[in-house]
Amino acid sequence: MKLMTLVLVCALCTTPSQGQKRASQPVPGTICRIEVPDGFVASSEFYGFINSNNGASIMISVIPGSYSALLKAFTPEALEAKGMKVLKTELVRVDKQDATLFSIQQFASGVKYYKQTVMFGDEQKTTIINGIYPASSPIAGEIRQSILSYHRDTAQKRSFERESSFSVNVEGTSLKYVNNISGMMIYNEDGAMPSASASLVVGSSLGKVLNIGNKKDYTVDRLKKLPNGELAQIQRVDSITIGDLKGYEVVANGVSSGGYPELVYLLMLYKDSLGYYMVIGRSLESQDKMLHTFMKVARTFKAQ
Repeated sequence: MKLMTLVLVCALCTTPSQGQKRASQPVPGTICRIEVPDGFVASSEFYGFINSNNGASIMISVIPGSYSALLKAFTPEALEAKGMKVLKTELVRVDKQDATLFSIQQFASGVKYYKQTVMFGDEQKTTIINGIYPASSPIAGEIRQSILSYHRDTAQKRSFERESSFSVNVEGTSLKYVNNISGMMIYNEDGAMPSASASLVVGSSLGKVLNIGNKKDYTVDRLKKLPNGELAQIQRVDSITIGDLKGYEVVANGVSSGGYPELVYLLMLYKDSLGYYMVIGRSLESQDKMLHTFMKVARTFKAQ
């Protein structure tokens, strides 16, 4: 569950007006379709669409694990600990299934955002659709209409499978590729999800991130926002350059969800376009060995 929380964290209550009915479009790389608001185009970073003019996005994730269990963990208190405030919760229907719609407020780099998150599923997997937009953009109705329009189209082929805009090389290590969720590549040692083995997550920010300020401080703050990150004891923070990207590498002694000592590793590389890439490693066992592995893999990072 901690890895699932990590994926969710990597990481709207206005009265929504009803937008114009639009024809549904396929979501590249998936077998689903949604109505796409004007100004949105398919993202190269995750499964969904993005509006680069206002920083809004619609992101679709399918996560292994029980919907009911994830819903129980998705409490106002848990979200508040991650800097998110639940404004409203609704029961809705999506793709002929019962679903839960959360309206959430969040600040990122000093900018106020609204997030509409709808969740549904069964005991095997959970589908999560996030519609995120800055408070300054009056598109709540369009976002709501879009995420509630989700439906599967089994006749649709996965012929639009997008390539990630970044990569790492895990050859010669114990890590195996497991999945790509919300544009984040997940690796672990046993190839299973969920897994208790050492894990590595490679991802990027969703478009531009405003007001980053001091990048070293921002990197440390990002680590503190990981699951149980507030309990982590920072061991070192080093500046680093990989290719043409500069950033910071953080090593910390963390605490697992079960209360056990855990290695936490974070690399953040900053783009000129006000975004970032990140590599997150966590391990309970063989921490010295896994730190070497995480650092080795991180240094193979390439942006396309």
